[in-house]
Amino acid sequence: MTLGNRPVRNKPLIEVLQAALSGSVVCRAKAPGIPTNYFWSYSGDEKTWTSVPQGMKATVTVSGLTPGQTYYFRYSTSNRKGTSNLSQVFSILVK
Repeated sequence: MTLGNRPVRNKPLIEVLQAALSGSVVCRAKAPGIPTNYFWSYSGDEKTWTSVPQGMKATVTVSGLTPGQTYYFRYSTSNRKGTSNLSQVFSILVK
């Protein structure tokens, strides 16, 4: 019997998906494996950013968005190792 190599799952650093409710999206970040605070923000024009309440979960649902509009999302983290830079910006057309 031979054992094959286990496939490596490469989780994206940031993922923004449509939520079940219209005007809502689910944002996910790759968790670093240690207790971390997440600071999410979003924008409709990439100039003015609105903060989402911070939390210790790598996933947050943002609701109250306008369907048919493109929104931009980013986040940063803070943990015992320090504060991260802002993530890449991810855009999504909200349904």
